[in-house]
Amino acid sequence: MKKHGNLRAVLCMTLFTALLLTLAPAPRAAAYAGLDWRETPRTAIVSGVSGNLSWSFDGEILLIAGSGDIPDYSPEAPAPWRDFFISAAIADIPYALVVAPGITGIGSGAFEFGDKMLYAAIPEGVTHIGERAFCGCESLMRVELPESLLSLGSEAFGNCRSLTEIALPDGVTDIGHETFSSCESLVSVKLPQSLTHIGDEAFCYCISLTDIALPEGLRDIGDEAFWDCESLTSLTLPEGLTRLGDRAFCCCSGLRDVALPDSLADLNVLCFLDCSSLETILVSPQHPALEVVDGALYSRADRRLICCPAMKSGSYTVPAGTLCIGERAFSLCGGLTEITLPEGLTDIGDEAFWACGLTSLTLPESLRSLGDRAFYSCTGLTELALPDSLTEVGVNPFLYSYVSVFHISPEHPALELVDGALYSRTERRLIYSPEIQPERSGSCTVQEGTLSIDVGAFAGSRWLTEIVLPEGLLSIGDDAFEYCGELTSAVLPESLLSIGNGAFSRCRSLTSLTLPKSVTEIGYSAFMDCGALTLTVVKGSYAEQYCKENGLDYRT
Repeated sequence: MKKHGNLRAVLCMTLFTALLLTLAPAPRAAAYAGLDWRETPRTAIVSGVSGNLSWSFDGEILLIAGSGDIPDYSPEAPAPWRDFFISAAIADIPYALVVAPGITGIGSGAFEFGDKMLYAAIPEGVTHIGERAFCGCESLMRVELPESLLSLGSEAFGNCRSLTEIALPDGVTDIGHETFSSCESLVSVKLPQSLTHIGDEAFCYCISLTDIALPEGLRDIGDEAFWDCESLTSLTLPEGLTRLGDRAFCCCSGLRDVALPDSLADLNVLCFLDCSSLETILVSPQHPALEVVDGALYSRADRRLICCPAMKSGSYTVPAGTLCIGERAFSLCGGLTEITLPEGLTDIGDEAFWACGLTSLTLPESLRSLGDRAFYSCTGLTELALPDSLTEVGVNPFLYSYVSVFHISPEHPALELVDGALYSRTERRLIYSPEIQPERSGSCTVQEGTLSIDVGAFAGSRWLTEIVLPEGLLSIGDDAFEYCGELTSAVLPESLLSIGNGAFSRCRSLTSLTLPKSVTEIGYSAFMDCGALTLTVVKGSYAEQYCKENGLDYRT
């Protein structure tokens, strides 16, 4: 019976699609604006009844009528008009959606993936629109929302890629998670004065959004709320705002100026991460928690540099009294070539100088800690002195930088240089081997007693042809030997337990490698794009299973 039922469904779908193919093209969205579906008698081509609802399509309008709420739907329990959506997409028949008066709510997934819907009219009386209600309606260009609307669910209009404008009525207090995410054509948004919360990723990837007026009642903007809104150029955050989420305006590459209110007591360090055009950050002189010094933003309470605008160029002097350079504080400051750090500075955060244009830097004798990837991709920085006070060094602070010369005293309590490579004495860790070493070529033997090799420690080393790793070594970090294009030989010790993600990726000259039985963990893409490589493994070992699962050439 189930087989016959499925066959009937397929036949009905085929006939329905064939019927739609006979229709003339429907008007575009603009022609539907102000349309009154009751003006003239309409003859349904297809229709149906489900519970408290009836639906019909007359060649132009999909009409939903009834009383109460349109219920929640899901892929497992789809809306009764789902087959119509599929057939309209196959036949390329656009249509308008009209929800008739009497409906009070629109449930989750009600009109999800209505690909050919151009226009939607929601009547007065509807108070809520559920999660994913219009998600994936990629042709939807215009929506008329009622004044009675109070709430919008997560992803309610997510991936409505043709939607150009939206006006939310007064009464809406909350915009949910990803409500308008990936609405790539959305240019204009009108937010109500009643709005207090914008959820995580609410407008992320709205790449055409040029301006948004945030209401005075807004108190909270969620994580990544405006991620990659690349057309935003100016932003004024309203007085009364108390929270700005993690990466709230990350990758807003067109954003040039930002004004922060006195009510914002703290600022997440990554709020404006990768805003590559940022020129100006404004705060009032009376701001209780934040201040701007020579264009850069600081926290008064913990004397921390939070953010330097990416368009800052030339030289910059961090003021005396600063204790910490925050995470990604100078990120993408490609025009900034010289930074003066004050004595008394104790901490430099993770990725603090990410892709900065630095050509010279002096670290103060007061510095105690250097964060993960602190000088990531600082390709203009070639030489650096590390003070004796520096005892805490994060994961490879010099990843993909061109630092090739370190100055370290022989008595340094935590660090040492061996054959040009930087080691942690206290953790027995190889931190970084310079990518460019003009005076070196050929073989490298890692120091006896080393327990781990950091992320990207040898990445891109053009001089390296052979690597010998000592017994006792336990782990090789992610991307440790990535892009070592001349590497032809590597000897792994019997003590080795783990090989990180991408550890030997793109080592295109490496033809053979023996994986010891001791290895119990190998990350994804550990040997990616090593086209000439054949691995030798112990039969029945974890390494053999990894090779089988990842389609790698191996022998036992």
